[in-house]
Amino acid sequence: MTNTMFDVCIIGAGPAGLSLAKLLSGQGRTIALLDRQPLTAIEKPAFDGRVIVLTQRSMSLLTEMGVVPHFKKDEYADLNAATVLNGDSKYSLDFAPPHSSNKGLGFMVSNHAIRRGLYEEVMHLADVILITDLELQNIDSHTDHIQITTKVINQ
Repeated sequence: MTNTMFDVCIIGAGPAGLSLAKLLSGQGRTIALLDRQPLTAIEKPAFDGRVIVLTQRSMSLLTEMGVVPHFKKDEYADLNAATVLNGDSKYSLDFAPPHSSNKGLGFMVSNHAIRRGLYEEVMHLADVILITDLELQNIDSHTDHIQITTKVINQ
């Protein structure tokens, strides 16, 4: 794509970029979502062993965005307590939900499940264009626009 104009350009189609594209969609803007990975890596993110801890509010936002139904049962679990350790220190921080709450602290969700669920919600949005295999080279700020220069990679 040469000299293409968008209202919004999001660099990175990870959880943050996909979430932003989903939340901005439907507001009358054209949104470009650029990533250096090939499309297949975004469509079907591989299991990478990472687990993301989400608060109750974060999980509610993902539910409102339609993402949670894309999770498989073995890709998330309730988080009811947590202990934070610092190396060999004998001290720790212990977290538990308030006694007045019937909810846990939050949830542990597989990183690839979050990425896959967000992609599933964004892929059909008419105002979001996902452009992959691009490396960001330069960003120039002008008074009336920002110009982004990219280079095609992975081909």
